[in-house]
Amino acid sequence: MKKTLTVLLALAMLSSAVMTSCSDATDNAETTAASSQTSAPDAASAEETEADEPQDFYTMTGLPRDLNLNGYDIKFDVEEGNNGTLTARSVWVEEDSGDIVDAAIFERNMNVMEGLNCNITLLASDTYGSSSNTKTRLRTQVQAGSDDVQLAGFYQYYGTVIATENLVYNMANFPYNDFTREYWGVGYMDALSYKGAYFFATGPMALRYTGGVYVTYVNSNLWNEFYAGTNLYDVVRDGKWTYDYLYDVTNATYIDANGNGSADASDTYGFILSLQDMVDGMAVGADVKWSERDTEGNVSIIVNNERSISFYEKLYKLMYNSTGAHSATQDDSVTVMKMFNDGYGMATINKMFQAEIYLREMEDNYTILPLPKLDEAQAEYNSAIHDGCTIFAIPITTGNPDAVSAVLEALAAESARLVSPAYYDQALKVKYTRDSDSGEMIDLIYSNISTDFAFMYSNNLTDIAHLFRNNISNKNEALASAMAKSEKAWGKMITRFLEKLDDVIDSQG
Repeated sequence: MKKTLTVLLALAMLSSAVMTSCSDATDNAETTAASSQTSAPDAASAEETEADEPQDFYTMTGLPRDLNLNGYDIKFDVEEGNNGTLTARSVWVEEDSGDIVDAAIFERNMNVMEGLNCNITLLASDTYGSSSNTKTRLRTQVQAGSDDVQLAGFYQYYGTVIATENLVYNMANFPYNDFTREYWGVGYMDALSYKGAYFFATGPMALRYTGGVYVTYVNSNLWNEFYAGTNLYDVVRDGKWTYDYLYDVTNATYIDANGNGSADASDTYGFILSLQDMVDGMAVGADVKWSERDTEGNVSIIVNNERSISFYEKLYKLMYNSTGAHSATQDDSVTVMKMFNDGYGMATINKMFQAEIYLREMEDNYTILPLPKLDEAQAEYNSAIHDGCTIFAIPITTGNPDAVSAVLEALAAESARLVSPAYYDQALKVKYTRDSDSGEMIDLIYSNISTDFAFMYSNNLTDIAHLFRNNISNKNEALASAMAKSEKAWGKMITRFLEKLDDVIDSQG
């Protein structure tokens, strides 16, 4: 019992630690500063929260124990990201295969189906991209007024485009959803919300939420070869893991491994990177803000500021003015992660779940660190979740949305109780790390996750979250002028988008 509660407290820290640079609606405006920092609960507070009643999804959610859905079939249609089947796996596994995460997901689903007398079905799993089959089917369903799918799971970047189409319910109107509970991604969902409306839900029940956090991977063998006298973990603990520090070690780390006198993908580098989605996460790690909200919940674009320029200058210097940096030409992570696995890069940045896919057989040891800070003056290490995070929504033609609301809440609670300990504490912190200090670093990474409204709805806002990746990929040094040219258009764009969101909220009451 104590172990279960300790895990739940850690999960609460993860969920509430997702800071939003823009506070939620008016109710949250005055508490943003107070809630933007979290610390681990001490042992005494953990003991004080222990209850005599065994934990299950009823005690965690407050759902009535006599709630009977009479065999109601909850059908999921989900959109999958690249590199694995984490979204589909988050929803359904066919059997307890013996894998610790699969076993937990299977048990969770059985508990919810038996407890609420319902069925859970996974209808489809489409890879995201130009086909966008999940959104296409949702639009068709709503147009036809049918009830084919009760829960849709979207790739966040692509899924948020439907927010203004009045295709999914505002779940804040349902009786069973409480998005302040620790088993939801509270801060992340606050950033997705608008004036108290929640069209999308996510949190630890989505493996791409927990596993999609960006981290720094460091090849321990290469680090010790070049910097044997420096304990990298102490560098992080001392607050010195910054872009200037990364530049210094990168600039001094290069081996012409194939001896051809030319820097290429067969050489060994201090830092390797795909200049794509990782750059978005790195900006968040440097505490860059795209938007902010006023006390009434209105959003404005603020990314044209000195911090954004400072981050970009440091990134440009790292990638183009250091002898030991190498940028890959692909966006799918395969090139960089294979290079890192094969020992051609001392450090790289990517999602946490990539360790399971690419590093299980890595011969060299590796360490896991947070994203670099902009500088030592930055108060904390910030983390970001990849925009492929799975977000769930209830189609507006769903016949019994209250029942779907109850099932979604129960799944979220049981995920926190069963799946998160298996995935976070066992898979991520033990199975896919090589030393105990990496576990400490992972706790640090998950203690302070950041995002904001414009970043989340970037696909509605002319890809504003891709500002840094687009410019660095094109080797454009003049970011300030690029932002100045776009600032007026950004203002008009966010105004039009928010007006459409207001219309949807008003139509649903």
